[in-house]
Amino acid sequence: MASVLSQDFSGLEYVVVDGGSTDGSREVIERYAEKLAWWCSEPDAGPAAALNKGLARCTGDVFGFLNADDLLLPGALEAVAEAFRTHPEADVVSGHGVQIDAEGRPVRSLYSDRWSLRRYLHGRCILVQPATFARRSKVVEAGGFDEANRTSWDGTLWVMLDQVGARFHRINRPLAAFRVHADSITGSGHALARFHADHAALAERVRPGTRFSGLRDKLARVEQIVTDPGIVLRRALARRRVR
Repeated sequence: MASVLSQDFSGLEYVVVDGGSTDGSREVIERYAEKLAWWCSEPDAGPAAALNKGLARCTGDVFGFLNADDLLLPGALEAVAEAFRTHPEADVVSGHGVQIDAEGRPVRSLYSDRWSLRRYLHGRCILVQPATFARRSKVVEAGGFDEANRTSWDGTLWVMLDQVGARFHRINRPLAAFRVHADSITGSGHALARFHADHAALAERVRPGTRFSGLRDKLARVEQIVTDPGIVLRRALARRRVR
């Protein structure tokens, strides 16, 4: 919360939704309550349902969402606002990010790709979630978050935004920190099988008959390298540093 409230940006409308946590989260939220547009702490039907609850309370032009473990980097919101001002045709703006560990220490850089629906469906297009923002009207038009998807509700939103004609734009700047640790959904690995099932269901929903094969995956990889070689190289170097 401090990473959001410390942003030097006057147009912030901050909504906080907590699923009835019993770990002291409510008390933390209450300390910041006067700086929030709205907040609640009550049981819900999962992360996507909580995000829809928050979305329904938002009135701003641009919508972004931050999970409890993640952070905005200094100047992120002003950079996003400037991107929408200078690229009025854009409906979605994505930046880059940094992966951090449980203690907040940097692990490696994270990079958003240029958006491609086909490459996304083949696992070859990544948008750094906490560094991605969209026009609220388009998010509403896309139907918000899919509450049946328990592993990649963000990716489903990107696809649904594509389906309603949203135009994607990327800025070459880190905007957020994404935390991965043993208890997080990404870090634990417990939901990996469910993630693949959710992703396959999404692909079938958007493009019936989609088949995932080694050849098609390789073609998507080649396309990724050809269309965005700089990001592919930077991502590979970041992974090598971790090893």
